[in-house]
Amino acid sequence: MVLAISKELGYKSPSYEKANTIFLENERNKIDRELDDFKQNDEVAKVYPYIFWNPCMVHTLYLILKDIINALPWLKQTYKTAKSIVKYILYHSQVVDIFQSFSKLELLKVTAITYASHYITLYLLLDIRESLTAAVLSDRWEFWATFPNIDEKIKLHGNDVKEAVMSENFWVAVQLALSIIRPIYKMIKFTDQDGPIIGEVCDRMDNMLGEIRENLRGREDMYMILEEKVLIRWNKRNVPLQCLAYALTPKYYDEEYLQIPAPGGRKRCPPDQDDEIFDSAAAAICKMHPNVDHQDVVRVQFLSFVEKKGKFSSPVAKRDARNPKINVLQWWKFHGGDTKELRDVAFKVLSQSISSLSVERPWSTYSYIRGAKRHEVNSHRADDLAYVHSNLRLLSRFSSSYKYGPHRKWDVNPELPLVDESALQWEDLCFMGLDDDDALLKQASHSSIPIQELLRIIEDVPSSNNQNGEQSQITSSVRTGGARGGRAGITGRMDPKGKTKKFL
Repeated sequence: MVLAISKELGYKSPSYEKANTIFLENERNKIDRELDDFKQNDEVAKVYPYIFWNPCMVHTLYLILKDIINALPWLKQTYKTAKSIVKYILYHSQVVDIFQSFSKLELLKVTAITYASHYITLYLLLDIRESLTAAVLSDRWEFWATFPNIDEKIKLHGNDVKEAVMSENFWVAVQLALSIIRPIYKMIKFTDQDGPIIGEVCDRMDNMLGEIRENLRGREDMYMILEEKVLIRWNKRNVPLQCLAYALTPKYYDEEYLQIPAPGGRKRCPPDQDDEIFDSAAAAICKMHPNVDHQDVVRVQFLSFVEKKGKFSSPVAKRDARNPKINVLQWWKFHGGDTKELRDVAFKVLSQSISSLSVERPWSTYSYIRGAKRHEVNSHRADDLAYVHSNLRLLSRFSSSYKYGPHRKWDVNPELPLVDESALQWEDLCFMGLDDDDALLKQASHSSIPIQELLRIIEDVPSSNNQNGEQSQITSSVRTGGARGGRAGITGRMDPKGKTKKFL
């Protein structure tokens, strides 16, 4: 009888053994994907034993943020609720009219950056709390809330949105979530930029944890959970190269800097007094110089730098170490002449990048070029087009038209369906004033862009508005997924004469 049943047509659930095998296979594949970078590192180290493995810092911070959100169920639920409120407003033009009748604020649409969307979504939603409260208490909202949802993407109903907006517990959770995410968001903003900043990563990570500790004062149990998640990811990627860069940064030996209180009550100390940092830096020097004689020369010069002997003890060298107008590479160029071998090491180490996003973005373009069926290009031609596009972007930055005129910063974010002056203004400010995000976002919140465009910070939300006029710059995108660096597409823009200019 069992055989007869098993031969019947229709769906048959897998047996326990088969289901267990499938589950274990999926988990094994998941672990293999997570360990793939480590395996590649081991393979490269066998052939090139003097190469350091340095993962992308921005991606590491994103994984830290993801782990924290998954470790705190209330935080995950708070973000989901905020996202649902935003989508509900976005997908109903009538709701937008109700909201705008109670608020003069027209919010800025920010770039759909995966790494920053949590913070910006919660912050801007908190910024319009009073207007949202007035809107959901109005008679027009009561009438609108009686209609059922037509779009299946919208999880909440009008009454559910009202209940969430009127809930004091929800807004308390939003504020607490911002106090946790804000230090990580600032760290992401710092790492996703150009310049010799690898030597500041270790100190800023400690400052990030200190800020979270201060924000969670009185909630030590929650902080211990977050600290564990941060340290697990950090210890996986903490390599001797970063410790050496930290130890070669003169600012951290300055006596005045060491007297500045650190976030979280942490006492600052120079890198040479941290045994873990100093040992890792010495190990990095040994790995970079297989020749024992050359290795000894560099180590002796490194001790001279740490102990501030010779030219390193001059008043000018000490003053330049805390001068924000002189970066660390310039400092070594000015004051490293007596220790040429160590200076060469400092140039090599401190000029290393900590983010791979600049490399990933061109290959996002490649995925579009190679995947577009209407182009029908082979792989070699797609490679050429990707390199041509990347080189044109680099060359365009040296022209005056990139800084001024209607096509200023045309490549600021090519995946956006709408790029306007306010978006360019946001890009100008996004890496300035890392310690003053409130002023930055407050300025953004008073932009002249309609609310429908701001609320599209949530991913996978289609555009519902087009801006017309001379100052509007229209772009059209054909998207095909892309790599991790972002989406890619053909970007078209209207010039003042009404002609469309397209860029890959």
